[in-house]
Amino acid sequence: MGYQESDMQKSLAALVLGLTLGAPAVAQSDFYLGGTLGNTSVDTEFDEFDLNFDDDETSWSAFAGVQATDNFAIEASYNDFGDYNVSQNFDLTQTNIDATLTGYDVMAVLSAPIGPLRLFGKAGLVFWDADVTALVQPPVGSGFQLREKDSGNDLAFGGGLEFSLSPNLAIRGEMEWFDIEDTEEVWFASVGLRFNF
Repeated sequence: MGYQESDMQKSLAALVLGLTLGAPAVAQSDFYLGGTLGNTSVDTEFDEFDLNFDDDETSWSAFAGVQATDNFAIEASYNDFGDYNVSQNFDLTQTNIDATLTGYDVMAVLSAPIGPLRLFGKAGLVFWDADVTALVQPPVGSGFQLREKDSGNDLAFGGGLEFSLSPNLAIRGEMEWFDIEDTEEVWFASVGLRFNF
């Protein structure tokens, strides 16, 4: 990542912090919890093995937030983006790659309540961890295993719709995009429930 993206991340983090500290009268705030289940699409490349990786997996998230006003909230989530596997035979060498991707994110959420519906958009940072294991089996001789762990923080954006079933319960559908380093794209589409306290 270059200096420009790093500056964007710092600016966004400062904005989230500023909005949090500046949110009026937290005594009026509502705390909420929830969870979603959906599908994550990951598109990336493993240059070391000349492999293109484009896969979809079942994923889930758990989130908590503070609804500071009718139109503004701060939300934090844990995301399990799923387990991925890709195999390829290249020059008679079989390569199997297993990868897992998880992350925590913190986002500022802007919303517009319209009757029982609430449209929302959010932006923030994702703090991710990736664990990649590659098993390489050449045509002759013993195979070998490579393992790499990586982590970082990158920009995250999302948007969706909530429908209130009661003052304390809502159905949520959303789409999120994570600008994770060394990936072309990571999209997470999900549905779930939000519980207000």
